Amino acid sequence: MPGPRVLQALLQLPRYTPKYLPLSFTIPTRSYAMSSRPVYAQKKEEPPTDGAPLALPSTDTADQTPLGSTARLESLGPVVVNVDGSISRINNWAEMAPIERSNVERILLKRNRQRLDALRQAEEKGQRE
Repeated sequence: MPGPRVLQALLQLPRYTPKYLPLSFTIPTRSYAMSSRPVYAQKKEEPPTDGAPLALPSTDTADQTPLGSTARLESLGPVVVNVDGSISRINNWAEMAPIERSNVERILLKRNRQRLDALRQAEEKGQRE
């Protein structure tokens, strides 16, 4: 790495500016760090603090859902349990009429229950063997 005098001389050289550049164009310059440590090893300065401790998080539980409770996401539609056990949703749920939605929910409840029972039985059968 060049010494400080060489760097100072390089920084004082006139810069070439072509005449065909628009007036709003700026040529990026390179800054040189005068440190023996690599740039990645330098510690970042932390912002100054006034000495006051940080505030504790809020204890308000109005937006927390208790464990084990259910939350309905009406706009996403019902969950579809696939034969392999994966889950998905109905893509056109938002465009369905209310009567279509009620029919789909009724059919899906029955089919999801059957598929979950079959998956549980297959799991129990696999554990017994």
